[in-house]
Amino acid sequence: MLPKKNKHLWWIIAGIILLIAIIFFFFNNNNNNNNNNNNFSESVIIPAKDQHTATIIFCHGLGQLPGDWKKSKKIEELANNFPQAKFIFPRADKIKLNLNGGKIMPNWNGNFSTNAWYNIEGNLEEIQQPTNLEKLDKLIKLEENDLIIKCLIKKIKKIIASEITLGIPVERIILAGFSQGASVALASIGLTEKYRLGGIISLAGFLPAREKILKMIVKDSKNVPLLICHGEQDQIVPYWIGKLSVEILINKGFKKCSFKHYQSLGHNLNSEMWQDVKDFLHKVL
Repeated sequence: MLPKKNKHLWWIIAGIILLIAIIFFFFNNNNNNNNNNNNFSESVIIPAKDQHTATIIFCHGLGQLPGDWKKSKKIEELANNFPQAKFIFPRADKIKLNLNGGKIMPNWNGNFSTNAWYNIEGNLEEIQQPTNLEKLDKLIKLEENDLIIKCLIKKIKKIIASEITLGIPVERIILAGFSQGASVALASIGLTEKYRLGGIISLAGFLPAREKILKMIVKDSKNVPLLICHGEQDQIVPYWIGKLSVEILINKGFKKCSFKHYQSLGHNLNSEMWQDVKDFLHKVL
């Protein structure tokens, strides 16, 4: 048998070990929760320059970071033109992409990992050929991303709910995005069954998971103003995809859907597009 002093010492050591284990468990669990939260806690924010009465949520494109947009001179210009608005740039997870077998661009190797809202599969050359959106879904296996997109919508809802608790009316919250981020913004039309947003802006994107997303919409949601912008020379998200998305939305009754296209613009943004964005925001805010 151990002496009493040694027994007390062992109990103290055991207690310390147990305390360390508990701290490690909660720390690790918290990290897992953060990782499962799509890094939304890592959102970059530009505070309103005046009294905060509006919020613009902007989803970055594939391979980008929220900070890339915060540094943009055009975003800075928008922030100066709309001093009442706070800008929120959520961050997507870093995932492996399977498009072209992971070789999306000529200088990208297979199994390339980057910040992306959802995975894309298939062959880029096939996707660029004029076809229909149903065939496109099969080419990029978008159905497999359906649950992921719905999960993203829920997380966008959390950001919106957070802004509402700050006293921002939902009709003064704008959801925007570029490229894949624009697809997230358009997919979030589905969230308007609860939130009737002030507007949605899609820059060089398209409407994914259309059948399931459009089923989520209620009649009044079709009055949400939409601005969809696309370059006619876009080689990443081809122009025809954006154009067909617009036609689908209009046919579904979205009467406030404005489509702007730019003859010599590729998968990028130009001054004319930014002016259209500025004009749209002046109308809805």
